[in-house]
Amino acid sequence: MTNQVGLYEKKYPANWVVMQNRILQAFYEMTLDEKRLLLLASSVVRLIDATEKDTIEITAKAFAEACNIQVDSAYTQLKDASETMMRRFFSYRNERGSRVNVQWVIRSIYEDGYVSLCFTDEVLLMLKVFDENNPFTKYKKEDVLKLKGEYSIDIYHLPKNMRQ
Repeated sequence: MTNQVGLYEKKYPANWVVMQNRILQAFYEMTLDEKRLLLLASSVVRLIDATEKDTIEITAKAFAEACNIQVDSAYTQLKDASETMMRRFFSYRNERGSRVNVQWVIRSIYEDGYVSLCFTDEVLLMLKVFDENNPFTKYKKEDVLKLKGEYSIDIYHLPKNMRQ
């Protein structure tokens, strides 16, 4: 990674979600809980400068508190979201115009009360590099994690993305 990457990856505090717009386009196909899981993981990825080998842990308690849901249901929702993310991939066009297919996560481990995720390098890049060549959207986590509708986060992104 270049020195320029270092300038962008830790610029925003932990309570901010920041991700490249390319990832937001793929984000629309996810379930509400997958989106919530990615939003919670995004700042951790950025702040620890995660690689494919790093596990990002999200506890059921943190998931429940951030999303304003019961801890009992958070266990199941977290487990289901992590399993679904393992099977999910997205596509984008690279700088040469070629279609690139990318898995969201390499590995997902559900333990008692938390999930550990290892994201692919391309996803990590989209969660850490923000500049004029990699347009991005940013907002405070608490503004969106408590939204309840399946498409409410997507609708929230529309005006945010347009203002960037």
